[in-house]
Amino acid sequence: MKHNTTWKVVSKQVVNGKTWYNLGGAQWIDSTYTINGYPSVSQAPSAHPDYTGQTNTYPWGQCTYYVKMVAPWVGNYWGNGTQWGTSAKRVGFSVNKTPQAGSVVVFTAGQWVGSWQADRYYGHVAYVKSYNPANNSITITQGGMGFNSPTGPNTQVVPNATNFSYIHR
Repeated sequence: MKHNTTWKVVSKQVVNGKTWYNLGGAQWIDSTYTINGYPSVSQAPSAHPDYTGQTNTYPWGQCTYYVKMVAPWVGNYWGNGTQWGTSAKRVGFSVNKTPQAGSVVVFTAGQWVGSWQADRYYGHVAYVKSYNPANNSITITQGGMGFNSPTGPNTQVVPNATNFSYIHR
């Protein structure tokens, strides 16, 4: 989300003492990054352009937002990370288990991303920088609220690369 913008809150939930706001489409933001007290709006503001000037409809600070920024060829409104493979296939992209630099890796809900686990409901997506067939690992860049830099890039090497699905341009 852009600084000084107003967003409609669809619902809120408290998890482990922390308040989260749902901005629609099951996209959540930590209340730490919000200011309460502004008047309500009837609809969310329009989406903003990514690095190439195309529209990025994903919420700031989510993995989907980051991937759309670095891979503007991916579609908007593909849902949460775990839904991306199905959405991409539906509109004609090749989706398979073949790791390749420049593709998008999809981690299904609860799938291990190296040493940590993708969200048990939303899953995770990341951009593949490189693939090492010698040890079957991928080097990915990613964003999301669980990282030091929510908008990325956060680089990680992930083993067992052929266990994941990939969306190819």
